[in-house]
Amino acid sequence: MTLVLGITAFITAMFHHLHLLSSWTGLVGILTGAYGQWISVTTRERFGLIVGLGASAVGFFLGMAHGGLFGGL
Repeated sequence: MTLVLGITAFITAMFHHLHLLSSWTGLVGILTGAYGQWISVTTRERFGLIVGLGASAVGFFLGMAHGGLFGGL
């Protein structure tokens, strides 16, 4: 789930008008990735989580730079 959210946030962050989608999916991806890191057992799980967390963070920060979580209010 974190990987899908991260990829979505990363791709939508490339489009300025999709800042709501990229910032929210990035934030949810960061939170689910952090929880996943806490409960993960194997290195394989953690690898996917780290990739998803990185993509989520990039998407979140670019979404925040383009207008934020609430459309620049």
